[in-house]
Amino acid sequence: MPEAPTNAPDAEGPQAERSQADTLRIESVWKSYERARITTTVLENATLSVPAGTVGAVVGTRAQGKSTLIRIASGTLRPDRGTVHLNGRDLTTLNDADYSAVLANELGVALSSGPRVRLDVHAYVEMSLAATKRWSGRQRRQRVSHVLKDLGVASCAKMKWKELSQWQQVLVELAQAVVVTPRLLLVDDLVDGLNLGKKQAVMEILRSIAQSTGCAVLTAVSDHEAALQSDQVWQLRDGRLKLMHTGPDIVNLALHRERSPAHALDA
Repeated sequence: MPEAPTNAPDAEGPQAERSQADTLRIESVWKSYERARITTTVLENATLSVPAGTVGAVVGTRAQGKSTLIRIASGTLRPDRGTVHLNGRDLTTLNDADYSAVLANELGVALSSGPRVRLDVHAYVEMSLAATKRWSGRQRRQRVSHVLKDLGVASCAKMKWKELSQWQQVLVELAQAVVVTPRLLLVDDLVDGLNLGKKQAVMEILRSIAQSTGCAVLTAVSDHEAALQSDQVWQLRDGRLKLMHTGPDIVNLALHRERSPAHALDA
């Protein structure tokens, strides 16, 4: 099993310049689902902002709407109301062609489900580059090899998803998300089921990616310990998003919770 890499993948190849202006902003977002004639509101007036080069974490228990929030942030799910801006553009108003370009060049999404088709690791990661015209075939292969090496899973290149350990799956999923050098990296409960050490290792990787490439990172997690090293932490409960901690406050929270091992998640 590979150890957690100490550095994030370098930003190689053609890419736009990063600046602090590259920001994800979700503003006044509402989302409801209707099942069996019963309407359930999962997001109620949700607002958050993640500046470029920083990591934001949304903490909530299962079925609280974290995945819905990530899908809305990615533009794959439209909110009932509200706006989602990436680098100043409202994703909710883009036509299909413009959104496809954003998805191919500016967004990286890491889920826990893995590929839906039977591919080896190298092919799966390279698939993320297929829709962009910035890379030749040779550049794509070199880029994939470079990212897999940086994340410590180069030896898994010819393996299939089900042959990987959970830790290897996490690193491969991150690889396919960051291989495009995105402006926005979205991570949906990728660390669920990992021990605390591995959760913190993933957060170290995400923080390194944000700092070295300048992208904004938003991750959804199920517990506060998984949110350590984030620049901002929001709590999602009963559809409402609340900013709980920023910067040094997160470290203070962790120290407090270490002294109180029997704590329960306030979500």
